[in-house]
Amino acid sequence: MVLLLVFQLIYVLTHLRESVFNTMVTIIALVILLLASSLMPWAQIQAHFPSLKSSLQIPYRLAVGASPLILLGVGISMTN
Repeated sequence: MVLLLVFQLIYVLTHLRESVFNTMVTIIALVILLLASSLMPWAQIQAHFPSLKSSLQIPYRLAVGASPLILLGVGISMTN
């Protein structure tokens, strides 16, 4: 899935003006994957916002939402 995201990012960056929808889908997928990764300091964020502790217990589940967006972006890129 990461390889698809890399190829999709390269395609979107080289064909930036062709499809705004494709660009938005790819950027949203990238943001969701960054939120689900270990790069986000979730312990510090939950310390500042204690209400997130109960509602967002396992942040890596957010990656499930990025997979269909990546596939949608790749599909749009392949049809262009």
